[in-house]
Amino acid sequence: EPAGSAGDLVLLEDAREDGKDELRISARYAEKYNKTKDRQELARAKKLLIDEDLASHSSDEETEDESAPLLTSHVETKIFDTLDKIRSKDPSIYDPKTSFFHDDDFKQEDKEVDEGSKKKVLHYKEFLRETLMNEGADAMTKEEEALEAKKRTPQEEQQALKASLVSAARNAAPDDEEDFFQVRDKSAAEREQEDDLFVDFVKKSGSVGTDGDSIMSRYWRADEDMDESEQFLRDYILKKSWLETTSIQKTGAETANASDGESSESESAKHMEEADRFESAY
Repeated sequence: EPAGSAGDLVLLEDAREDGKDELRISARYAEKYNKTKDRQELARAKKLLIDEDLASHSSDEETEDESAPLLTSHVETKIFDTLDKIRSKDPSIYDPKTSFFHDDDFKQEDKEVDEGSKKKVLHYKEFLRETLMNEGADAMTKEEEALEAKKRTPQEEQQALKASLVSAARNAAPDDEEDFFQVRDKSAAEREQEDDLFVDFVKKSGSVGTDGDSIMSRYWRADEDMDESEQFLRDYILKKSWLETTSIQKTGAETANASDGESSESESAKHMEEADRFESAY
């Protein structure tokens, strides 16, 4: 029945005007539907906040030293000292009671603390809470609808992938494959830059061995006296290559000769492969 009983909500109402029959949505039904929808969105948002709280709590229990603020010059010096003892087969390395590192060694120095790490991180739960407070429950629905509209179909993604492959093939030089895996000799400018990095690091560390020689000077000799693994270890430590932001540092010669970003990407991939091979074998 169109009208329904007195206590029921009517979805559709009859409207007769000038002999014409019309159907329109009941205002009471629309209001109740919107309130129910809001409650559902709030319940879903609360569940997301709870899940995010649990995930954040578990991740905060164990933090990772991603930016290496604990690797101070003092710790680096002790690393070099330990490497020197391993290389020279010092008797202390065979003593199970010997401790090469202590908790005090990893206390951060105020001058070396990265100020950027002190910036407050905006977690997803905080963003969600602010969005709900400022824009209401409908904001989450609108955001999801906007993201869904931006998603490409599988056919569109496949076409974009094909286009990128064709573009890369056209821009590739004919001799790229031959030169990609060739070993490039270091230029005089590169060797000089490495020497400057080494000297600068030794000055900053200020560490002196028992015989009056620098620990780093004892461990690292001239290039001709070191094998490939030792040279890689020296460059890896001095250039802090484990940091993603500084894993590949261009030299002056590379910067002058680079015509585009392709050479940088190939050097980065080659460097990562060398680092993986070295870390797995060391």
